[in-house]
Amino acid sequence: MLFRSLSKYFSGRDKELGLIDAAFKDENEEDGSPITVAIHGMHGMGKTQVALAYIRLSRRKKNDVIWVDGDNFESARASFIGTLGLVSSEPDSISKTCRWLEERAESGGKGWLLVLDNFTSHAASFFEHLPTEAPAGRILITTNEEDLANLKTTATRGRQRCIPLEKMEESDSLHLFLKSCALPSAIETKEETKELASRILQLLGNLPIAIAQAASYQKRDGRHLEGLLEVLSNKDGKMKVRCRLAGSILHDPRKLTTF
Repeated sequence: MLFRSLSKYFSGRDKELGLIDAAFKDENEEDGSPITVAIHGMHGMGKTQVALAYIRLSRRKKNDVIWVDGDNFESARASFIGTLGLVSSEPDSISKTCRWLEERAESGGKGWLLVLDNFTSHAASFFEHLPTEAPAGRILITTNEEDLANLKTTATRGRQRCIPLEKMEESDSLHLFLKSCALPSAIETKEETKELASRILQLLGNLPIAIAQAASYQKRDGRHLEGLLEVLSNKDGKMKVRCRLAGSILHDPRKLTTF
């Protein structure tokens, strides 16, 4: 069951999506275990959004996707067994969910994609409880921890299964920023607007989460891009933008995982 949504302004990441798709289309593991692919990168790179974009690319139905919160063992277990409407107090809830997934992913059966989002070392032991006999099963990990990503994946037949997520391409970050600012089309398409936006993006380092913060600040304050550039050009201004977003996160914590 899927509780996240892909940003309507998502763009780019074609290389990484292609690597994920190629790895998952590889031959099944010889031991019948599900193929595991991991996306790793620093906070704010857009790992969750790439996972959501892959779901769209693969045209999977919502009922074929299991979304697991990998922050710690308890959150992972709760979201995993919640797929069947089970609770932690119910005996063998994890093993029941595993058996259900293994039955769905038997050879020739209906497959599934399990997304282990924001996977951390605090939830590392949960991985050992996931299905081991599921030829048609696929596991996609997003994590900040490169060592953890390498530990849970292996390259095979030349396919890369541990995929680093770097900064966005400039053209993609420009598209994301301008669309997120919701500027009138007559202003958005002007060359001077794009030049101002490019200077702002240089200050933001082309990081998706920083772009979202700046665009949110711009829309809330109704600033022109010149004003936003001035604010971001000094240290105190950058902190002000971050604090403004932090206030909105208190009311909607899901914004932390938007990118």
